[in-house]
Amino acid sequence: MRAVLPVILWLFLAQSALAAMTARWQVDLAAPRVGDVVIAQLVLDGGGSADWSGVEAAVDGLAAEPPEINGNTLTLRLYLDLPGDYRLPRTEVPYRLENGDGARAVASEVAFSVAAAFDPHGPPPDPAPDKGPVAVPLSWQRYLPWLVAALGAALAAVLLWRRMAAGTAPVVPQVPKKPPHERALARLRGLDEGALSAREFFGELSLITRDYLGARRGFSATTMTSAEIRALELSGPDAPVADRLSRWDLIKFARVVPEDGEALAALEQTKAWVRETAPQADAEVAS
Repeated sequence: MRAVLPVILWLFLAQSALAAMTARWQVDLAAPRVGDVVIAQLVLDGGGSADWSGVEAAVDGLAAEPPEINGNTLTLRLYLDLPGDYRLPRTEVPYRLENGDGARAVASEVAFSVAAAFDPHGPPPDPAPDKGPVAVPLSWQRYLPWLVAALGAALAAVLLWRRMAAGTAPVVPQVPKKPPHERALARLRGLDEGALSAREFFGELSLITRDYLGARRGFSATTMTSAEIRALELSGPDAPVADRLSRWDLIKFARVVPEDGEALAALEQTKAWVRETAPQADAEVAS
C-alpha cells in the first residue's frame, strides 16, 4: 500500500499540471517607434475555455481599438503616438476546464519603450514590410493650381524679358498676400466630402489645419507629427488641435472608419476655430 500511494499522488499531480492553462503576452517589440501600430495578443494555452467577460486589457497612455476575441486569444491593436516607457499589464484570465472546474491564469507584465520618430542617437528602424506603406498618394488634380501658377510665372518672365530687351522695363504691380485665416477659410470652403474618400478628406483637412496653425504660431507644423505638436502644449483655442490631428491621422494612415457625420462636423469645427483665432475685423469680412 505504501508503494502505491506515491504513484497515485504522482498521477494526480500530473493530471492537474496537464489540465491547468497558462496565460502569456505575445507581441513583436523590435525597436518600436512613434507612428507604428503594434499587435499584442493575450494567449491562453492548455485544455480549457477562457472567460473574457471580466478581463480588461489596455495599456495606459496608448490608443487602441476595441479588443478582438477569437477563442482563447485576445488581440489588441496599439497605436504608438508618443515616445516613452509602457507596459502590457499583468492580467488574470478566468477559465473553465473540460470537467467544469474553474481557475485563473496569470499573464506576466511586459515592459517596452517607444522611441521618438526622429531620434538622431538611436539606430535606424528595421524595415517592416508586413505593415506596408503609410503614405497616401495625392490626386493629380491637387497639382493643377501649382502647374497653372508655374505657367503664369513663366509667361510673366518672358514678357518682362521682352520689355526689358526693348529698353522699357514695366512696373510690376504688387499683389497683396491674403492673411492666413482668409487662405484657410477659402480652402475649407473648397473641401467637398462627397468628392473625396474619407482618407483624402481628413488628410486635406489635416494639411489645412497645420498650414494655418504654423502660419499663425510661427513654426513649421506641416513637418511635425501630431505627437510633436501635442508636446508643445498649446493653450487657448489651439489646445484641442493636437487631439483632432491625432484622430485624423488614424483615419488617414491606420484606415480607421470615421463615424457618420464626423467629416461634416470636423469641417465646421475647423471653420469655427479659424474664425475664432483670426483678427476680429478680418474674420467678419472673411466669413
